[in-house]
Amino acid sequence: MQQIEKNQVLQGVFWMAISALLYVVQEAIVKVLTTDLEPIDIVFFRNAFGLLFMVPLVIKQGLGSLKVVNKKLLGLRAVFGFCAMLTYTYALKYESFLSVGTISLLVPIVSAVLTLLFLNEPANPFSYIALFFAFVGALMVVNAQGDFRFDWNYGILFAVASVIFNAGIFVIVKLLTKTESNVTISVWLCITQMTVAFPFVLFDWQWPSWSTLSGLAAMGCLTALAQMAFAQALRTEHVQVIIPSSFFRLVWVLLIGIFFFNEKAYFFSIIGAFLILMANLSMVFRNQT
Repeated sequence: MQQIEKNQVLQGVFWMAISALLYVVQEAIVKVLTTDLEPIDIVFFRNAFGLLFMVPLVIKQGLGSLKVVNKKLLGLRAVFGFCAMLTYTYALKYESFLSVGTISLLVPIVSAVLTLLFLNEPANPFSYIALFFAFVGALMVVNAQGDFRFDWNYGILFAVASVIFNAGIFVIVKLLTKTESNVTISVWLCITQMTVAFPFVLFDWQWPSWSTLSGLAAMGCLTALAQMAFAQALRTEHVQVIIPSSFFRLVWVLLIGIFFFNEKAYFFSIIGAFLILMANLSMVFRNQT
């Protein structure tokens, strides 16, 4: 029995790591696209292309795969997903890729605390200690140049808002996986978010260039795959162990930010990222003992 649980945890960690990688790559594409498109346009096209790439799965599994059991919870997932996607896109537009990507590492910590509060998982005071050190790390990222003039600009504020919405998504998706399939969750997420974004896009419609469309298509494909990997990861019962494994994204955030966007990693930013990373890792090892 213990071997089965261990395998489930390893599978959950694997799918969460894959999800993190796919999300970071598509976030880099989003960063590039913000120079040509408004964030709300990116949200719309991201979901449109994501839905397009999921059509073959719906055809394979049949229309029955779109049947929803918990409509209210799925609707709440759509609201949180839309807000998380829009705020994160704005954050990438106004702030560096390294800063936004590092702050997003707070999501696993906040999510772990929320699972204690809303999913009735065994209380673990260590989670709150990890949250404190992760918060200190985030403050160091905001104060990247070490002059103690915390730069709470629009980009940082949007990034923090995105953390809150994404943490809520962890809890909602965990509940949804009890009644809905991965395809159901992902497809309806795209449909509902497209519906919300469409009026805003229509108001100031402009056709993207072919190069922009190719970037949007790649982004939609990666988003669809990341969402399904994410939902698969949360099917395990040991959510607090699985969630911190998304820290793998830090490696990709650093590599892409430094070598692709030519951004500078300040000393305080590195220390802050290290604190957030250690907070995540400490929770993994704490839950395995």
